[in-house]
Amino acid sequence: SLEGETLHQYVRIARKHNVALIMDEFYSHYYYDGTNTSPLDGGADDDTNWPKTVSSSVYIDNVDKDPVLIVNGLTKNWR
Repeated sequence: SLEGETLHQYVRIARKHNVALIMDEFYSHYYYDGTNTSPLDGGADDDTNWPKTVSSSVYIDNVDKDPVLIVNGLTKNWR
């Protein structure tokens, strides 16, 4: 999957070379397995213990300048 430092590098390259990066983040709202413990099982019930999600939006510095376009489901509706 495309996440973490690899995803961050994609955004940096798009910014550096001023090229459009189009990210179809249809599944970005899904929760992925992480190492956290559910609050029901004694884990912290705060923002430090949420399940992992993946989105390039965390690497955007300026929404008006960074050449990243995030869409949601474009490929699912394209016919």
